[in-house]
Amino acid sequence: MIIERVSQERYGEFLARRFFRPLGMTSTSVPDAWQVVKRRANGYTLRDGVLARIRRDAQLELGSHTSLFSTAADLAKFDAALDAGRVLPRAALEQMWTPVLLNDGSRRPYGLGWRVDDRRGHRMVGHSGITGVDYVKLPDDGLTVIALTNLGNLFADVNPDVDSWLGELLAGRWVPGLLASTAARQPDAALERARRYLDALAAFARGEIPAHVTGPLAAVLRAADAEARKTTERRLTTRRSFTYITSDDVRARALTRFGIPIARLDHYELVTDRETRYYTFAVTDDERLADLRSYAE
Repeated sequence: MIIERVSQERYGEFLARRFFRPLGMTSTSVPDAWQVVKRRANGYTLRDGVLARIRRDAQLELGSHTSLFSTAADLAKFDAALDAGRVLPRAALEQMWTPVLLNDGSRRPYGLGWRVDDRRGHRMVGHSGITGVDYVKLPDDGLTVIALTNLGNLFADVNPDVDSWLGELLAGRWVPGLLASTAARQPDAALERARRYLDALAAFARGEIPAHVTGPLAAVLRAADAEARKTTERRLTTRRSFTYITSDDVRARALTRFGIPIARLDHYELVTDRETRYYTFAVTDDERLADLRSYAE
């Protein structure tokens, strides 16, 4: 509404005039439920292991949070213009790619419309989409990956078995050491850590708050849905191995998780009877768990 008030144009027309037409993005538009879009791919997800449509048929023209219709080729044009300074000045981009500073002095891994992260020492910005879309940039490595699929998650029907992080996975094929699966395996100098992390996952699966976690992480785990707990329980029950990979000392990089400074990232591989998952545990100086992440590579 702010854009419409300032520009005196409808939201879709403003985007077309300001971005789509000047950048040659001929296959990009604001969703219009009345419009027939050639080669449009519907979005799907998994519900109880069965393919299902993602319900995205509402007529929301002012839907910046519910995407645009576009193609990989058009998004590549946008990304090239972004790098060339034709969309915004570099200083503005750096501001957008800076983690937000909250009133309590803590930071969160989100900028102005961009997810902001640090993956094994590489700055990473981007955003995913619920229909299996991932737009990932590694600005310091000069790499952008745009992955478009039509299998993803729906906010109200989240299925932990559906990952929408293809951009990071593909980026790891170009950037050495970005992925945990390709990192050099190290001997575990603190064997008790593996048991502590497994105990934390088991507590989460039971609906309990693990010991030695930070307050913000406890709140996140407490709010997790039953499906996430059930999936974690299944993975632990069918576990064949839980193997240490390596650790990253991140104190010099001033990283935080939910506003809490972290000192180390511990990476593990969990193999079950049906899949291989990777886990990254963010740990504070006093060995409290500040965050944990499960992902496929």
